Amino acid sequence: QMPGFRSPKDADIAQAKKLLADAGFPNGLKTKALTRAGFTAYINTAQFIKDQVAKIGIDMEIDPQETAVYLERRGRFAYDTMAATASTVMLDPDGASKYFGSDNIYGFKDEQIFQMFDRQRATLDVAERKKVVLDLQRRGLELAPYVVANWSLMRIGVWKEVMNYGAP
Repeated sequence: QMPGFRSPKDADIAQAKKLLADAGFPNGLKTKALTRAGFTAYINTAQFIKDQVAKIGIDMEIDPQETAVYLERRGRFAYDTMAATASTVMLDPDGASKYFGSDNIYGFKDEQIFQMFDRQRATLDVAERKKVVLDLQRRGLELAPYVVANWSLMRIGVWKEVMNYGAP
């Protein structure tokens, strides 16, 4: 029911175009997306995002850079937008602090979310912690500093000799 998650996408696309126009871009906008050259996952992610945002009038140029340049520019926040892959352990809600916490590497800043992460870390009561985490998720969706293009639950190597292994 939330914008961006509805199906079919017509209403979401129309709303996104309106938001873009309300933000001062009635004819769309041009942007450049920093990404890593030579890594298929990065390039494919960038191309997928380019194709998707074109539907609402955003013309996104893909700017592939070799790793050293990419990391240096990422560290200085020297990009319009960035197409990247990322991973984290999400067995605990605190795993998302890599992206939304006060120590994130992407320059995201929101004192309310930072406080919510601190509060959920310190909350021992499971029901109360769940409430804080749900509020934290809502705030993250409201701000939407990142767009997750795809999500993979797990990648692990397996050997036929290893039995009854439970992934961490």
